[in-house]
Amino acid sequence: MNVSIALSSLIAEQGGRISFERFMQFALHDPQHGYYARRISAIGTKGDFTTTAEISPALPMAIAAWAVEAIRKTGVRHIIEIGPGNGTLAAAVWKNLPMLTRWRTTFHLVDSSAPLRDLQQENPALKRAKFHADISSALAAAKEQSLIYSNELFDAFPARVMRHNGNAWEELFLRMIDGVISEEWHEDSAFPWNSSHRFPEKNQRIEVPSAAIQWIKSWLPAWNKGAMLHIDYGHQAADVARLSQFGTTRGYLLHQRVTGAALYQNIGRTDITYDVNFSDLIDAVAPFTSEHSIITQQEFLLPYADERNRGDQQAIDPHGAGTAFLVWTCTAKEDLKIA
Repeated sequence: MNVSIALSSLIAEQGGRISFERFMQFALHDPQHGYYARRISAIGTKGDFTTTAEISPALPMAIAAWAVEAIRKTGVRHIIEIGPGNGTLAAAVWKNLPMLTRWRTTFHLVDSSAPLRDLQQENPALKRAKFHADISSALAAAKEQSLIYSNELFDAFPARVMRHNGNAWEELFLRMIDGVISEEWHEDSAFPWNSSHRFPEKNQRIEVPSAAIQWIKSWLPAWNKGAMLHIDYGHQAADVARLSQFGTTRGYLLHQRVTGAALYQNIGRTDITYDVNFSDLIDAVAPFTSEHSIITQQEFLLPYADERNRGDQQAIDPHGAGTAFLVWTCTAKEDLKIA
């Protein structure tokens, strides 16, 4: 069954229309047709996308420094990376930890992809790491006390696309007729939570990271000590009004940006993403966390960036990745030793 027939069947099963969130889930994560299933090794300059971890030595240095300080403050001796991909960042972070810290710390890698877990285990720098298919098993192994970090994780979760028409919230749904996908809006969806301070301009599209929120809230109550650090391209609620009227959803096909109707073409070959609203994430996890901080990637990496390294300079570029990416840190609410 080709991807168009499979998507058409899915839409038919859902009564003739699906939410954009459900489409994005299919386009990225369907086991047979999804982008991550089909393009799992296409990372890097010769593939479909390149992450900061692939080009910037400053990134693992900065994360390692954060981990060392967090270990000092909390006494926690387990580190978890979520979504390590091919393991490049994990290996570099581990190498940048002081030798004594490595001897006294257990490193856990969490990835739902069995092929990627196999790839990670081939890296000699990760020979002492523990490998897990989900965060819950990693937390259990760490006795629910851990430092947790990720890089470009949340944008891989499907998002709801919504707008306010001046009277009520609407959600974006899709139909397919003769193989062509069309958009339509429906008022039958309430906004996921009370967010009166987040009202965008009339009919301005916004992406709501509901799936990411549901996922993180599913395991966060089991995390009772430590600190977290997450890096992704995104914004805060106060910046919504300054975003495009058409939202931030876009696709990347062989390093080319696609938007609009082109987003619904080449399904399974296109990486679909959006800017994460970190304010939504912070609000959702507030009952379990404290000491939230958000800085730009430029601020986070600048102390470690080498002016001679092109990758580092790209990562801190104030007109590019340096400010497009944000770094969110927080602590487990029960752990009051974090400054």
